[in-house]
Amino acid sequence: MKSPPPKPLVIPIFIPHWGCLHRCAFCNQNLITNQKPNLPDREAINAQVNHYLKFKGDRTRVQLAFFGGNFLGLKESDRLNLLNPAQDLVSNNSVHQIRFSTRPDTVTPETLDSLIPYAVSTVELGVQSMDDTVLGLSKRGHTEADTRTAASLLKTRGYETGMQMMVGLPGDSDGTALKTADKIIALHPDFVRIYPLIVLKNSLVHLWY
Repeated sequence: MKSPPPKPLVIPIFIPHWGCLHRCAFCNQNLITNQKPNLPDREAINAQVNHYLKFKGDRTRVQLAFFGGNFLGLKESDRLNLLNPAQDLVSNNSVHQIRFSTRPDTVTPETLDSLIPYAVSTVELGVQSMDDTVLGLSKRGHTEADTRTAASLLKTRGYETGMQMMVGLPGDSDGTALKTADKIIALHPDFVRIYPLIVLKNSLVHLWY
């Protein structure tokens, strides 16, 4: 049996709300990250990497990760401004791989083609739910079908694929959550993150609450 790759050291770079064309009902990334909505420049990326590399731990697999926004929804110029310094860090062996989170509806052959020159290994899909009613009530802006298409494209391209699931969304129930879990399992992701809904200040869910 093939042994799994070593658990990576993940160095997070947060890009709150960047690449998001609209706001989901539950979201307030600025509050979560405690960061101003600015894209980090090369200097900030290098500083974050150097900070994390001072920590103790295994360095067999180091990933630079862009979280908190919709990476493939970024304008091409903004995406390259993040990928180019990340790739330079790969070239000098400071990190080994690049990863990011993105919405299913921005995973297309064209956006994936733009990643070919870069050492992107892992993509996390913000699935949240596989129930279209729940997705609609949450103002998510994508469908179950978008997730299935994205998962297929990522698997075909050979990316390690993670899926993020959120329980307790508007319209969600034990039954719909379990069905979402079953449908995610059927797509054979490499890993899954399960988050509970948290009512965040200044989100639409906060207003409803």
